[in-house]
Amino acid sequence: MAQALARSGLRDHPFGAEYAARIGALPGAPHAWIDGLRQSARAVLATVGLPGPKSEAWKFTPLSDLARVPFMPAARGDDIDVGVVPAHVPRIDGAARLVLVNGVPRADLSDPVDGLAGVTVTPLRAALSDADGQVKAQLGGLASAGVHAMAALNTAYMADGLVIAAARADTPARLHMISIGAAGAEPVAFHPRLVIDLAPGAELTLIETHVGLPGQPYFANWVAEVALG
Repeated sequence: MAQALARSGLRDHPFGAEYAARIGALPGAPHAWIDGLRQSARAVLATVGLPGPKSEAWKFTPLSDLARVPFMPAARGDDIDVGVVPAHVPRIDGAARLVLVNGVPRADLSDPVDGLAGVTVTPLRAALSDADGQVKAQLGGLASAGVHAMAALNTAYMADGLVIAAARADTPARLHMISIGAAGAEPVAFHPRLVIDLAPGAELTLIETHVGLPGQPYFANWVAEVALG
């Protein structure tokens, strides 16, 4: 199967060794289990590449044009400055805003979640610093890098995102996640991971809005893993 995928995949893409060198050290790198996940994902990416035209799931969404864009890691785009949420993004009644810019949570643009019963929201970067935290049991368990090439790309370069946990509560929480993509002088790519863990009996409403700002192209390669108790 891997050989068939390798023959049909796009192996000439901008997310190889040069991209890895530019992205530098990633959060959680000192922990062997995280480093192992990333190394395995990069090996899959090197062998398989991005989904090609013979990939059944992607035959109506060709990625050949995407593969030719010289993306750089968004963290290296030092001329990116986003100070407000675009005005056309709606306010949703009763939903706390969780705002990310290029995959990085922005507390200054987000609403506090302290008042939401039973809900905790942690930046993935912080969760990865905990070698034995809850995220260890979930990360990579549902979105297998060995099966999905785009999950492999995400796992290889995930640097941030959100970890949302919800316990059973009398009033179910409502969250509005707003992902803002912004490129500076060069096209940028980012690979956030969303990890959601709902305890037995818990309820959570999550609304997502993805919006891009004018300018150079950006590529947001989101992966979500949701565990329902």
